[in-house]
Amino acid sequence: GKLMPFHKKNSLKEKKILILGPAIICMDTFRYQMQSEALYNFFSDIFEVLSELSVSSVTIRPHPGEDEPRNQFGYTGNDILQSMINKVEANKKLFDIKFSNSLFQNIERDILEHDIAIGHKTGALFEVLIFGRDFIYFDNMITPYYGTKDWSLFNEGTIKKLETKEELRNYLVNYKPPDLELLREKLLGNILTQKNSNGTTDPFTLL
Repeated sequence: GKLMPFHKKNSLKEKKILILGPAIICMDTFRYQMQSEALYNFFSDIFEVLSELSVSSVTIRPHPGEDEPRNQFGYTGNDILQSMINKVEANKKLFDIKFSNSLFQNIERDILEHDIAIGHKTGALFEVLIFGRDFIYFDNMITPYYGTKDWSLFNEGTIKKLETKEELRNYLVNYKPPDLELLREKLLGNILTQKNSNGTTDPFTLL
């Protein structure tokens, strides 16, 4: 693996967007999963704003664990996500919607085929930055994921947190690429300066 140059865009019009779906398996309680309101709003809010911005397509990449059956009927987390997305009003989905199979589709390919990534708290942030794309952190959820309160790179504000549809809209309508080189250097730290045995920077080996 190697660091990719940044793919900078000043507008999202007609761009391809990758959404890294919230990990249902990490949600705190069974009751929270069953209510599903926050999960529905996550997609509804993003879709509404992206439709206003005239993006060309959106690909949903679920957490790999969402492919596991959750009950005796064989329903999976992917079924839950697709059900939520299908319930979003058609006038908020004015673009092509695709689904990526996280178990079989390489995340590098998904990232490189899109112009920008939007998601909840996720370790895939590092892959997004390594492969040269900006990551939009959108968190309108009420209940935090277990163990994520100590994710300092999110909580200290290194990654800007957008908590409402209005914040997301204002940020994307006025979107300007951040200093991604500085962001990547801050998040990956000394990894960028280390070398593997062949003398080339290999962040995946060193992470």
